[in-house]
Amino acid sequence: MDLNGTFFVELLIFSIFYYFVKSRIWPRFAGVLEERQLYIANGLQAAKEGQALLQDAHKEADLIIQKAHRTAKDLAEHTHQEMSFFKDQIRKEMDELKLNVQKEVLAECDQMRVVFLAQARVHYLEVASSLCEKVLLGHPDFCQKALEEALPLLADGLTSSSALN
Repeated sequence: MDLNGTFFVELLIFSIFYYFVKSRIWPRFAGVLEERQLYIANGLQAAKEGQALLQDAHKEADLIIQKAHRTAKDLAEHTHQEMSFFKDQIRKEMDELKLNVQKEVLAECDQMRVVFLAQARVHYLEVASSLCEKVLLGHPDFCQKALEEALPLLADGLTSSSALN
């Protein structure tokens, strides 16, 4: 192979071209490449930070949900306790009302019995007096006095027998 002048000229032109590319063009390409690499690296770093923030947000959301569940459970338990308290209060009041009504009914029954006995006594005395007048025409006062004396004994006997019932 014969080395001639064209080879050296081509070598010289290639060297000048290489020097021009290396000194003028290559730094611009390298700057663009480095800028692009830095942009990609920043994007990847931001994605990692975003992932970390997302995981933190998920953890915080789970904590908030757990806290809400505990609060709801505590509120339900508190409400149940209040409901039981009010239920017991209502039962006590109903029992008291029932006792009061029973006392009133018994008092009313006693009063009605007293009124009935008084009316029965008057009626009995009237019937007995008229009967005595017919039977003993001449001595109605004697018969009435005897009946008035016997009636309290009869009334006491009725009240003691009704008290036993």
